[in-house]
Amino acid sequence: MAGKKTFSEVLRNPYTGEVIEITATTENALQNKINKQNKIWEKEQAEWEHQQYVDERYQYVQQIDQENWELMNNLRHHMLSYIRRWSPYYYYDSLKRKRNYSQIEAPPTIKAISRELKVPIKIGAWEFFSEDRKKKRIAAEKNAQQVLKKRTQEYNDLAVAYDQKNAEYNLKIDERHQEMQDGNQQEITDFCSWVIEQDCDFMQGYYINFKIEKSLHYDPGSRMLSIDVKLPGIRQIPDVEYYQYEEKKDNVKGKRMTQSNFKALYNHIICDIVLRIICVIYESDEYELVDNVVINGYRIYLDRSRGKHINDCIISVSLNRKDYNDIYLRNADGEEVVRRINNNVSADMTSEPIRALPLYDSGNLNVYYVRG
Repeated sequence: MAGKKTFSEVLRNPYTGEVIEITATTENALQNKINKQNKIWEKEQAEWEHQQYVDERYQYVQQIDQENWELMNNLRHHMLSYIRRWSPYYYYDSLKRKRNYSQIEAPPTIKAISRELKVPIKIGAWEFFSEDRKKKRIAAEKNAQQVLKKRTQEYNDLAVAYDQKNAEYNLKIDERHQEMQDGNQQEITDFCSWVIEQDCDFMQGYYINFKIEKSLHYDPGSRMLSIDVKLPGIRQIPDVEYYQYEEKKDNVKGKRMTQSNFKALYNHIICDIVLRIICVIYESDEYELVDNVVINGYRIYLDRSRGKHINDCIISVSLNRKDYNDIYLRNADGEEVVRRINNNVSADMTSEPIRALPLYDSGNLNVYYVRG
């Protein structure tokens, strides 16, 4: 039919920028086609956005699953790697005061004093026409120089006194270092406590990101070092084998270990932590002041039958220097080492309570108390 009118409109996809032309024989038909095309684009965009979201969720789960795998791998295989030696020299050197007085208080300067005393600035043109102004400036400058001289002397006196005080303090640190070499009980326990703290920070994730609470006792006669150390509780140990994303439910799900697998992991971690503490003590004992290390590991348990807490001793291990030197740690398994040298280690340290008998009783273990 010649001369039939055609209606058209150019549409641009607001999401992709794609341009198409829509034609129809009537305005109503054209509007229907436009509406239909917009719905198609909206649906395509919604599907694309959903797929992007799903891909991001899969990537997120893949990332946390990889991080979880690395943590588990480290906990299972590398907790006894990188045994670092913490030097007594570094410990005592870190206690010294090393800042000079000038690092605390800046020395006086003529510029600062002139600003404080409001000494006039030299302006040649003004002073050419005003001799009185020139005299006042010169007098003010002389006064500022006198103030500078006085304050400089005071500053030097304070600096000498400060440096002398620091020297006396640092000399006492050197004396403490010597006392430690001579077997001073307090110095040895302080140093060993510092060693454990440093190693805990160094290990970070291997110690399950917690600060070890500890109590140390050194017996100069037997050269025995006893350490009561708070170990991570069951809930502080990761128990997820892997993570997966359920697309239909839009849910991240962690596949938890079986009870037997978690028990094996927890026993392994506890033994590795205990053995690592023993290792860093012996490796850092440059003066061979310790012949035997006893680790009493405990965790806090709430006994609901009493309504009280207890420092529940779950493991007690003793290892002397001779036996330690006989271990080739690179090929050793921490749990097997601990169970070989001590036959009283529980087969299931996930059970509560355990109340193992401490090899050295400090009086702080297996004692009930009310905890606020």
